[in-house]
Amino acid sequence: MKWGRGSAKPFIDITQLTVDTIKFTLHNSDVTLANALRRIMLSEIPCLAIEIVTVLENDTPLHDEYIAHRLGLLPIDSTRISEFEYRDKCSCSDKCSKCTVDYNLQVTCTEPFRTVTHLDIIPDEYDTPLPLPRSGDGIPIVKIRRDQSIHLKLTATKGIGKLHAKWVVANVAYQIEPLFKINSEMMGRTTQQDRATIASSCPRGILVSEDDNYGGTIRVTNSLECIYCDSCINTCKDLGFKGLIRIEPDETKFHFSVESTGAIAPEKIVEMALGFLEDKIKQLHQSVTETQSRVLGVSSTTAIASNIWRGNDQAPPNYALDLD
Repeated sequence: MKWGRGSAKPFIDITQLTVDTIKFTLHNSDVTLANALRRIMLSEIPCLAIEIVTVLENDTPLHDEYIAHRLGLLPIDSTRISEFEYRDKCSCSDKCSKCTVDYNLQVTCTEPFRTVTHLDIIPDEYDTPLPLPRSGDGIPIVKIRRDQSIHLKLTATKGIGKLHAKWVVANVAYQIEPLFKINSEMMGRTTQQDRATIASSCPRGILVSEDDNYGGTIRVTNSLECIYCDSCINTCKDLGFKGLIRIEPDETKFHFSVESTGAIAPEKIVEMALGFLEDKIKQLHQSVTETQSRVLGVSSTTAIASNIWRGNDQAPPNYALDLD
């Protein structure tokens, strides 16, 4: 399965990797694939999240629904997510250890004040995925005072971000690298003052005026800091050097930043997303091939071998395709 831009194969160059974040550059791709990869990481990577909250006692200042919403957004360790089934697809009649994880939260304040955090959540069974992170002071859930209590039964299930925000595993963004094109012939007609004015017009400070015995030029120090404000381009126009600088997006290179919630390691999120994307492309290819074979009355193998409609200068026949 070939996918990418032209004959060059896409590849990834990892530039930074920490416990919670991964930054990488996707080369030889295009906007469609980059956006598909981003959307998969945002909405189709499965994880565990608290879905059901049974309130047995709540003397806190917050309503039951408010606390339940906070609990749903707690990140839960989902490194073993492949071992769990979606609850609606599980073979059990109601719930079981394959599709649900149960927790208990029971706290009574014996001090003047106390903050109930995710560290107070206790799993019902040994070796159960726990809410993360397990270090520091914990994620606050509610504050209580002396003699106030809270007792909840919690059930976590497997889901994806497309269904609800509590199943989102990461915050994902990408940036298209800008390409600066400088007209060297026109640059030779500029003065030192012109170049200094153009360089200082950039609000991000990424343009530097350089002078030597052979003339001068403008150098770009960090193109990724460009915000496409066109200040340098407008300044060139005002000085009578229209077209001296052109900025175009390089739509073959995408700089990704993936920040995990902690439920799944960031590098694992990228790996899973790439697998899902390839599966989607294969499914689409198979569906198109089957549709072609059904309409033209040939087998799927023949349709693939003959590469129907590809490389043919003539337009394909106007068939009414039944995609049901």
